[in-house]
Amino acid sequence: MNISNIILERLLSDQYTNNITFPIREHQNIKNELNKGNTVSTVRLCNEYNKYKKGQTYKTQWGDIIRITSVRKFTNPQQIPTWNSMDTIMKTEIIKWSNRCDNKIDWVRFKKVV
Repeated sequence: MNISNIILERLLSDQYTNNITFPIREHQNIKNELNKGNTVSTVRLCNEYNKYKKGQTYKTQWGDIIRITSVRKFTNPQQIPTWNSMDTIMKTEIIKWSNRCDNKIDWVRFKKVV
């Protein structure tokens, strides 16, 4: 077994990788963008605020391994760089939850590792 297979095996094991989940309605879009090699972003609030760290790896519900490339903090949802591209449902949820959590918002960007 070569070194890249050993690394891949460790990344895929829950012992070495934390999990990250996404709303079901976002799965296909996230998968498509990751498979194209694009960087994807997500907004995290409340109990997930300050949870994700740059450079760490996580396993998605569908088994992809992602690495966090950046985390930016905001206190106003409209400051989020992708705000204007979000649909009304997403904006409404972000506003609702940010108001409940003292407007602590993480904008997390990530790429697929495996």
